Amino acid sequence: MEGGRNESSTITLWDGKAEHGSPERTGSLGTEKEGKMIQNEKTRMAVNRILSFVVGGLLVYVVLTMTVVSGIKKQNEQLAKQLDTSQYEAGRLLADAKAQFEQRDFAKVMVTVTDLLDKRPGSPQAAEAKGLYEEAKLAMATDNANWEAAMGGIRDKWAQEMTAQLRAQSEKTRLEMEKGLDDTLNKEWEKMKEQVRVEWTKQQS
Repeated sequence: MEGGRNESSTITLWDGKAEHGSPERTGSLGTEKEGKMIQNEKTRMAVNRILSFVVGGLLVYVVLTMTVVSGIKKQNEQLAKQLDTSQYEAGRLLADAKAQFEQRDFAKVMVTVTDLLDKRPGSPQAAEAKGLYEEAKLAMATDNANWEAAMGGIRDKWAQEMTAQLRAQSEKTRLEMEKGLDDTLNKEWEKMKEQVRVEWTKQQS
């Protein structure tokens, strides 16, 4: 009997250990936990790779964009410099001034020559441009003097022509007013004719 009790007690104690702390179950839990940790680590590494790829792509885009913009800016600056050089090229300015002189636009000649002397003072065309400037200045003074001398007679002729036009317009206006007055009188006569006749008849009696 005592032996049976000890055996039962031993089995019961062993069963309790099996329920609460079995080596097999403990090992299973540890393996599952390690698997989750490994999976989380893989996920984290994948996310980091994706973020690194995106950030790297953005950096490459920014660098390329800045390079392109910088290149375009330099090209624009070079083009502007070329246009500025072409615009104030001494030969072209002198040719423009000569064409303006032929058109007797002496004020523009003086402006163009001034630009040439300001932008290209040491050019071979500068000396010729200075002579053209003086010619334009003299020609403009001559034109002004001739205009002052002729302006009196020109104004008198203009005044005569303008007076004739105004008189013609006034005559036309007078005729229109007289025609309108006749029409008004005729209408009023038709209205008052019978009454006037009655008054006239009374005066004849």
